[in-house]
Amino acid sequence: MPAIETDPVTITLPRDDLGQIIDGLCCRQDAYRKTAEYHETGTCSDPTFVVEEVTDAEEARALEARYAGIIAALQAQLHAQC
Repeated sequence: MPAIETDPVTITLPRDDLGQIIDGLCCRQDAYRKTAEYHETGTCSDPTFVVEEVTDAEEARALEARYAGIIAALQAQLHAQC
């Protein structure tokens, strides 16, 4: 995996569009949570779930955490402007 750029970027969007982006990121976070669950237990509580391509539960949990961090940062910036 290539290095993650850490330089801040400023993006201006309508509030509703940011909400849609956050919602999409929450879906990705949930997909990795369910993938980790699948790798840990061999099953998943959601019968419609499709397992993400990862090596193991640890990688899935790392991606779940990364999405959680992105979501938290976006929500904090959104709430700071309210």
